[in-house]
Amino acid sequence: MKIVQTVNAAAAITRGLCVTLGAHGTTSTIPLATKLAAAGGETHGIVDAGYEAAAADDPINVCLFGVCKAIAGEAFSIGAKLYADANGKVADSSGGAGAIPIGIALQEAKAANEMVDIFFNPDLPVSAA
Repeated sequence: MKIVQTVNAAAAITRGLCVTLGAHGTTSTIPLATKLAAAGGETHGIVDAGYEAAAADDPINVCLFGVCKAIAGEAFSIGAKLYADANGKVADSSGGAGAIPIGIALQEAKAANEMVDIFFNPDLPVSAA
């Protein structure tokens, strides 16, 4: 099962990046998606397939739950618990205490900037350290 919502890009954005959803823009009642700007920040979705890149105010599909493609911020193994990094990419390093995991790697990422399949779930439990 996959849940996808169509929203507008708040600024230019690329497929596979983590985003937060915010208030609608001045010309629309559709929420705006903004690229995540802080490691471990609250992530609402990932820019989904069908859009390689979008300009500000372009409609984009955002995966809110399920299997989707994401851009790796570093190398990681299949099955790794993933977090959003400061560039909106996914990584298996949490970026600090209190970081919230957002998914599980369904593919190995051999290097940064590789597009990989992940299971996106913004409600994964946080492990006790």
